[in-house]
Amino acid sequence: VRLTNSGLGCADWPACSESEFIDVSSRHAAIEQFNRLFSGLIGLPIVALLVAGYRRRPRRSDLIRPVWGMFALFAAEAVVGGLSVLLELAWFSVSAHFLLAIGLVALAGLCVHRAGSDLAIDDTGTCDPWLRRSALAILLGTVWVLIWGTLLTAAGPHGGDELADRLAWPIPVVARWHAVSVDILVVGVLVVTVLAVRRGAPTPVVRALG
Repeated sequence: VRLTNSGLGCADWPACSESEFIDVSSRHAAIEQFNRLFSGLIGLPIVALLVAGYRRRPRRSDLIRPVWGMFALFAAEAVVGGLSVLLELAWFSVSAHFLLAIGLVALAGLCVHRAGSDLAIDDTGTCDPWLRRSALAILLGTVWVLIWGTLLTAAGPHGGDELADRLAWPIPVVARWHAVSVDILVVGVLVVTVLAVRRGAPTPVVRALG
């Protein structure tokens, strides 16, 4: 959608236009229409996962809670996606739409990780305080990198439509901030991984760092 400037291929929401609920008459409209279709289909595995979580015996709240979080983010994505169209792809709405999607992916990854263990998260014990603080720092650093990534894209040429308002920041400056942030994050992950191995951290933690 973004790279083909098809963000306003459907200029209305939830219908494609005032006269057509579904429209694939042009390339831009077709691309945006399929984007909406695939975005909606994401709800199906979320519902299936929620049903599976409640049917599991014994029931594990550490599996159900993130699925409800995914459902909430999915609903928020629909609202923000619609607002993005109505706001004619204002950069802050597109950035929020992307960040919500990343949050959904993160919770999905968390569900995959927890579903692979027979132990509830509260039964696996606790790590050293330094490792918890390090993991929090990595989490915050990742969020920082993602935010700068959306700002860089918002200042760039691919906003989803040729007429979309862009963030009036110099691209080289934003790109440097983003690149330096990524470098620091990568080095931080490597350092924490080495320290975790040397200090005998639990295998699941080391695997997650890897």
